[in-house]
Amino acid sequence: MHHMKVAAAMLLVTLTLTFGTVMSVEAYRIRFFEFVTQVWEELTSVVIHSDDNADYDKVMTVSPSYIPEGYVILDETNIQYENTIIYVDEEGTEIYYSQTLLTQGEAILDTENTVTQTMLIGSQEVSLIANKGITQIYWHDSFSSFSLVGKIGESELLKMAESVIK
Repeated sequence: MHHMKVAAAMLLVTLTLTFGTVMSVEAYRIRFFEFVTQVWEELTSVVIHSDDNADYDKVMTVSPSYIPEGYVILDETNIQYENTIIYVDEEGTEIYYSQTLLTQGEAILDTENTVTQTMLIGSQEVSLIANKGITQIYWHDSFSSFSLVGKIGESELLKMAESVIK
């Protein structure tokens, strides 16, 4: 039993030193930065592992320059780590835009009974999910994750995403 405790302590020290080395050297830390996307029948989970943005204390906001005809801004919130805008038309149909500073975390997207498409807008890969009349577009760059959600045609939402990406 004593030998097992010593072996466990040595393993813990080795793992701690290895992890400390990986996180202290920028080249290793960049390689350690990863996005893991898992697709299940009921949902899609996007897990973000990164400490790269730990030095940033505010999201650098980017908003859509293209807004579908008839939509106006209903609400806009720009807080330290998130930028959200809700657009609404005369009938009360809303489009929700969100930009969040990337840190460690997980985003859960409802993909039950849907087919998730991935496509390129320029060189940016985006995920498009359409279900029950609601379209979701999700993507990320090195600093932020973005999402657009609304009961509007895919083409209009893709134009909004393209205006953010460019």
